[in-house]
Amino acid sequence: MTKDTVWNSILAEEMTDYLRLRESQGHINRKDRTVLKTVDHILVKLNISEKAISQETAEKWFHSLSEKMSVNTRIVYLSHFRQFSRYLNTLGYPTFVPESPLPEKIYIPYIFSEEEMVRLIHAADIRIGSVHKSGHTEAVQFSVILRLLWGCGLRLNEVLMLKVRDADTENGLLLIRNAKGNKDRLVPMHPSLTAVLGEYIREYSIDPEMYLFPGRKTRPHPQGWARTIFCNCLETAGIVKPKMAPYARNICLHCIRHSFAVASFRQLQQNGYDLYEEVPILSTYLGHENIYGTEQYLHMTQMNGTDILDCMESLNNDIFPEVTL
Repeated sequence: MTKDTVWNSILAEEMTDYLRLRESQGHINRKDRTVLKTVDHILVKLNISEKAISQETAEKWFHSLSEKMSVNTRIVYLSHFRQFSRYLNTLGYPTFVPESPLPEKIYIPYIFSEEEMVRLIHAADIRIGSVHKSGHTEAVQFSVILRLLWGCGLRLNEVLMLKVRDADTENGLLLIRNAKGNKDRLVPMHPSLTAVLGEYIREYSIDPEMYLFPGRKTRPHPQGWARTIFCNCLETAGIVKPKMAPYARNICLHCIRHSFAVASFRQLQQNGYDLYEEVPILSTYLGHENIYGTEQYLHMTQMNGTDILDCMESLNNDIFPEVTL
């Protein structure tokens, strides 16, 4: 993948070597490459001829980023820049390493109620009978995809990259390959969801090596395809997006994953399960590295997860013993 990128700055060789190092460590470096392209561009623009990045150059790079870029995306770019800067320093090149900013809690996900999810899925089902014949298959696909997102709390890309062989409809299991963190995991499905998925596979007789939801030329659908249909379903379901600043993150498909996490925690709590035992299991199910990734989801839900966070705090107190002086 690194060979496809042409670097033009004085740090071209270092950028190529850095990406190779990241790949060898198991990182999927699409974002690294995207960020380095912006660094490469500013170095060329400023006619930097020394293998070094000064504070002034770093600040000019940061201010050169698109004004349309959200605050959170800027923080991600800065994080990747910091890692590359530290790498250059290990090579002996004087490079400014900016401080790591604390992310602003500007994104609060929308938490769908069960009733809203029923309306949303119903809206997707209605599309199957209302779209033109040429779009019937895609309408069916999105209806099943929506059920997988809600029933398993999956990331959108995890669903779109599924292949038929990854769906075990006899045992009700999905194999998620190369997910976030470059990890695989097994995700159990509810019997009702397993039945829907099995019926879909039988109906369309998809080859086991094909994508479960093939788009054009048997390739997976782009995420934009799903987002467009999702917005149409929101309108049909009567769920109105709030007015927000341009380019701010609004109600999106990833909110369904947040909603799944909140609903799962609340169900565990209401059914009297021991969170000390169940939280690590749910974290693994969601594909988080540890329980704190799961807890972060709940912190972003504010009032939707306050009752659950109280239980999580109690759980954390048991994990970390009190330190007395």
